[in-house]
Amino acid sequence: MSDLISSAVQFVMQHAASSLSRTVTYSRGSTELEISAVIGQADYEIEDETGVRTVATIVDFVITDAAAFAAAFHEPAAGDQVTDGDVVYEVLALPGMPAWRWATRYRRAIRVHTKELSDDG
Repeated sequence: MSDLISSAVQFVMQHAASSLSRTVTYSRGSTELEISAVIGQADYEIEDETGVRTVATIVDFVITDAAAFAAAFHEPAAGDQVTDGDVVYEVLALPGMPAWRWATRYRRAIRVHTKELSDDG
């Protein structure tokens, strides 16, 4: 049964990659990779060390080919950048959370958390 579900997840991810994704450039230092990603956003409530709560809108890139990504970068790291057209995003780790997580339990896609960088970098 698990193989059937895994196959279904793979089918859905391939369909998402072909119809919902677009090509973005993921970079770390001088290493760059053009890869397909589905773009989404999520609101996170973050509490700082003084107890003040802030709602932050984070842009997530769901990279649908985790194997190709891993071959180039192993895993996402805070400070990496994602370029979508003319807009640059920085990968960030939210308090108490890593900079990325698996998008499916079958580890075929990864969800990378980012914030848009301002024009002045």
